[in-house]
Amino acid sequence: KNNVLESDIILEPHATHAGENVTLGMKALQENGIRAKCLVLVCRSFMMLRALATFKKQFPHIICFPSPSPMSSDDINLPKLNLAKRLLGEFERFEPYYNEGFIEQINVPEHIQTAIHDLREVLRFLS
Repeated sequence: KNNVLESDIILEPHATHAGENVTLGMKALQENGIRAKCLVLVCRSFMMLRALATFKKQFPHIICFPSPSPMSSDDINLPKLNLAKRLLGEFERFEPYYNEGFIEQINVPEHIQTAIHDLREVLRFLS
């Protein structure tokens, strides 16, 4: 696809969450003789902050250039309520991933935390 040879693609099929996507993906590169100094980081736009925080924690010597992918049709076709919950769920992952040592700490400004709380209350009412 997009003129990339299948033989140039390295898959990592064992990760069970985003933190492992990074650590096991980097291990797969190293096992294939690739020692990255910089990477183009591609993931869903709403996951980019956590992905960057993962690389900063796990591989601080690697320069990452974020290139968020557009929302997929799977995301767009979710009922709006489910999509809102999915987007808010990203904030819920910051603390556990930090506590597990996968990411550097992400400080969410107070006004954003308040907005997240208020939106969760609205979503609870709508559910």
